[in-house]
Amino acid sequence: MQKFTFTNELRNQLKTPLGLLVKDIEIKREILEKYFHEPIVKVSVGDRTAERLKEFGFTVNLEIIDMMERRFARPYPNLSSERNLFRAKNEAGSITSDALQRLDQILNMILRDPKKTVRLIINGEEDLLTLPVVAFFPDNTVVFYGQPGEGLVVVQSKDAKQKATEILAEVGIRSLN
Repeated sequence: MQKFTFTNELRNQLKTPLGLLVKDIEIKREILEKYFHEPIVKVSVGDRTAERLKEFGFTVNLEIIDMMERRFARPYPNLSSERNLFRAKNEAGSITSDALQRLDQILNMILRDPKKTVRLIINGEEDLLTLPVVAFFPDNTVVFYGQPGEGLVVVQSKDAKQKATEILAEVGIRSLN
């Protein structure tokens, strides 16, 4: 398994949200609703993010979780059980070829059936997997992820694709496979 490690400089760049930051106190169903009408692929990254979207009644195509929150183990998220389940290893501060291959496999499933719902459980850390989803999933993908202590980030893939692709290229990732 190949591992692509991010430098501290790259990780610091990622502290700036890739998309729209919705502050915790401003997160409401009405604000998020518009992102569930047109995009073909909807992805949540992070356990709390997946739970929050479910609490508002939204379903995403792909939930990427690691059963951790702010580096502490947490109970299995209270999420729908009617999902295809995949697992991958992905170490903190890196992206592994295992995680990239799973994302490629899942994307192909979703493209064949846009109503498909999948959960990817990461053994390790899922945070950086936002980047390959934004970079390599279709332009009309919307990605939701948490910004610790601040709120929820909503990324429209077409708007952040170039930045995500450039960051991934710096660590040697040019595709999902």
